[in-house]
Amino acid sequence: MSERLSLVDLTIRYDGATAVDNVSLSLPTGVIGCLLGPSGCGKTSILRTIAGFGSPSAGVVRLHGDTVAGAGWGHPPEQRRVGMIFQDLALFPHLNVADNIAFGLPKKPVDERRRRVEELLDLVGLPGMGRRYPHHLSGGQQQRIAIARALAPRPDILLLDEPFSSLDVELRGTLPRELRDILREARTTALLVTHDQTEAFVMADIIGVMQAGRLHQWDTAYNLYHRPKTPFVADFIGQGTRIAGIMVGPGRVRTELGLLEGQVSRDFPTGTEVDVLVRPDDVIIDPDGPGEARIEERVFRGADFLYTLKLPDGARLLSIAPSHDHHAPGVRVGLRPAFNHLVLFPRGEQSSQTNADHD
Repeated sequence: MSERLSLVDLTIRYDGATAVDNVSLSLPTGVIGCLLGPSGCGKTSILRTIAGFGSPSAGVVRLHGDTVAGAGWGHPPEQRRVGMIFQDLALFPHLNVADNIAFGLPKKPVDERRRRVEELLDLVGLPGMGRRYPHHLSGGQQQRIAIARALAPRPDILLLDEPFSSLDVELRGTLPRELRDILREARTTALLVTHDQTEAFVMADIIGVMQAGRLHQWDTAYNLYHRPKTPFVADFIGQGTRIAGIMVGPGRVRTELGLLEGQVSRDFPTGTEVDVLVRPDDVIIDPDGPGEARIEERVFRGADFLYTLKLPDGARLLSIAPSHDHHAPGVRVGLRPAFNHLVLFPRGEQSSQTNADHD
């Protein structure tokens, strides 16, 4: 599979402050990628540099194998065959839907433009709506028109900057899935920027977790959740806590939950103090389990409860249990470890760093 986008040692500075620090990644053709991270982590700076709205301080940007930007220089946006969808959609209110979509096709013959508009309206599920104006459309329909307009000139890659941030909760729950299906049907390579994990997991085939200008991990959602490479990824993705342990042999860790054994993310010498990542599905409330905890809090979520548990040493962890099992706060329960693999970090290794000044 060929690479549509490649970043090599990309560094971006603003007034001496480093917004993006030595980031490298590649995005294959036809794949949907995502840069995920908190505000100020540098993800939007990367998107703008790919689009041509800024130049790297160091490193290069390659599109389809061609270098389009390097330290202090870059091809203009119109020469990069990049489509972009902004947070505010930026539809032209004085143009109808068809003219909005055709805006990026000024040099095409009229019949070809009309066919392309009709093709895209069908693709986004809005056939026959070309004569309407943006203010006559719902938020979800406007989003689809923005997608159609960006796809009209057949860009090599589509960039999406927090495209769902201005939508209501209901639309944010449905549109990412719809957009993913549209992009896959169009066989479009895309890179999304968001701070929302749900959007990233729904839309993207591969996700990069960023913090303070650094790319911590570029991987599948499954691996980010189950095999995080840094404490920041472990803490940022999903829900989880860390408990203290000590290595007592290869793949064997003694903890407050008892002896944990299994495949480990990284092994340490016997006697090494470590932190063990515990996800809510890694421990099961079981009266016959070897561990013990006191229930501090429970949150009803329909099919299950999410319990906050306090271990005898004071550490807290989360556990999911079916909602027909009812355990009241204050009750002591047994715990049974249910780890498929162990994610270990050196004891006390921190995940937090100071964020960059620019997103």
